[in-house]
Amino acid sequence: MDLSEAVKEYRKEHKYSLREFANLCGLSHVQIYRIERGSKTDGQPFEPKVKTLKKLAAGMGISFDEILMYCEDLVIRWDKDDMEYKPPIERQEIIDKIILATPEQFALIKSYVDFVTK
Repeated sequence: MDLSEAVKEYRKEHKYSLREFANLCGLSHVQIYRIERGSKTDGQPFEPKVKTLKKLAAGMGISFDEILMYCEDLVIRWDKDDMEYKPPIERQEIIDKIILATPEQFALIKSYVDFVTK
């Protein structure tokens, strides 16, 4: 199941209108409509921002990691605000963490690397 299907199914199960669900998530009804369509109004693929996904997850009562499982085929847009400062660690420690990453974590790492190497 992808993100658009998951959101649509959740909204229908809980009998929320677009506007009700949008208010619950702190998003606009247009954003929810685009997520459910899987594309923008101009037909381009929907590329959610991290903060949008976090709000969506909160509205659905699931974790950010869980919402990422529905985003396997999506390009996720990162903003500088999405990155929390962490003290630097050695390269080998980073490599070890990447090797042990779950597929969902790896997808998130890949999105971040793509973002910072543009």
